[in-house]
Amino acid sequence: MHNLHDFQASCEEFEEYVSYEKKDKERFVVMALLALIVFFIGYVVFVYRRQVVGLWRLNRHCSKAFVNVPGPPCLPIIGAVHQFKWNNVEFAYQLEKWAREFIITKNNYYGLAKVWVGPVPIVFCGTQESIRPILESNTNISKPATQYDIISKWIGTGLLTSTNEKWFRRRKMLTSAFHFNVLQGYHDIFVQQGEILVNLIAKEEGYFDLFPYIKRCALDIICETAMGTAIIVRLMVTVSTSRLCKD
Repeated sequence: MHNLHDFQASCEEFEEYVSYEKKDKERFVVMALLALIVFFIGYVVFVYRRQVVGLWRLNRHCSKAFVNVPGPPCLPIIGAVHQFKWNNVEFAYQLEKWAREFIITKNNYYGLAKVWVGPVPIVFCGTQESIRPILESNTNISKPATQYDIISKWIGTGLLTSTNEKWFRRRKMLTSAFHFNVLQGYHDIFVQQGEILVNLIAKEEGYFDLFPYIKRCALDIICETAMGTAIIVRLMVTVSTSRLCKD
């Protein structure tokens, strides 16, 4: 009996020893991972210290400037990213919901809403009064490269995507051409081409690519207004016009 008890006691001691060793190894792995994470963060901060300092200053400035602008709740560093819907369609509806909640429903005096994307806020202008100071300004004409690079891949570097001095020069040249009195003379063409576009889109079923229709509509309007020639590309199914629209 004594031998049996001694054997059981030895087994229990061995199990405790193994359990202690296992926990000790787990602690070591956790500490090693934490050390690697701290080292990696420190390395990134050191290498990109100028960008980090600039981002920190921007965060402080924006936090004070937009303190009264409503928006969804956010957390330090990550902002409101943890609430984002990762499906594109659901994310679009989520932004619409936030716009209704923070701009329309709450009768926001400023007509603004903010969403923190990491340490930087994106401010949405929801009324004419809120966006007018930006559109009428001759100094606030710079555009963030990160967001506008996506559009540039689609439509190139034109008046919409250009910034600073390049934008100012082009806008000055085109302002007279797009004066309201000038555009009013082409009203009938815009209406006619718009009706053709709507009729063609109405024939589609389910999901479809809208971009080819927009390109052809723009080409029709440009040809008829600038050159006085109505070619109606969207109603012509030829190899040459198809290649022209693709180019």
